[in-house]
Amino acid sequence: AGEPPLGCVFHRQDDLLKQPKAHATFLIYSPLLCKDVESFVASELWCRCVEESLKEFAYDAEVAGVGYQLTISSTAVSVSLSGFNDKLGVLLDAVTEKVKAMREIPETIYSIVADAYGDEVSNAAFHSPPYAQCSMRFTELTSRGAVWPSYKRHAAFKEMAREKLTNIVERLFHEEGCHVEALVLGNATPEEARQLAARLVSGLGLKKALAVVPER
Repeated sequence: AGEPPLGCVFHRQDDLLKQPKAHATFLIYSPLLCKDVESFVASELWCRCVEESLKEFAYDAEVAGVGYQLTISSTAVSVSLSGFNDKLGVLLDAVTEKVKAMREIPETIYSIVADAYGDEVSNAAFHSPPYAQCSMRFTELTSRGAVWPSYKRHAAFKEMAREKLTNIVERLFHEEGCHVEALVLGNATPEEARQLAARLVSGLGLKKALAVVPER
């Protein structure tokens, strides 16, 4: 357990392979992702814009033996780091700094991301195989309010504008608060795992805890 909004840290230290590497995944639960499909699509686009802006840094990091991934699920923003354990903290600092700085999306980055995203949701909504369409409808019915199907994301995207992503980081992480969980595996002690999780919370400036954790 940790200090709110850090809920808990799951940890397993490697005692078999004994390689100088580790993997860390942080889940940041936010009510904004469950609010409506427009908020989810805006958050997903913002997340991909952050990744696009970090592409050059990501290449340098890969050469140095570390990597990261920033994704969004139905209820949480996921930050994953992997590679040499002594460099994960530096990588995490770079990612959190870029996340905090992306309050306004540059037109060039938004255009690149929006073109790819529009094609992706359009193909998923209208050009996927029949079995995939059935699976999408089944998931929509069984996860109503928690998972947004492709056709609804496509409709929301058609109404989206770059300006709607301005300051979304504030609404995503600070407006109603958030809940953070961490999983750290590999060459890291329990204390190092806690320090890495605390570094994420501090780097993003997360202070307000959720009263109720969103359903998963």
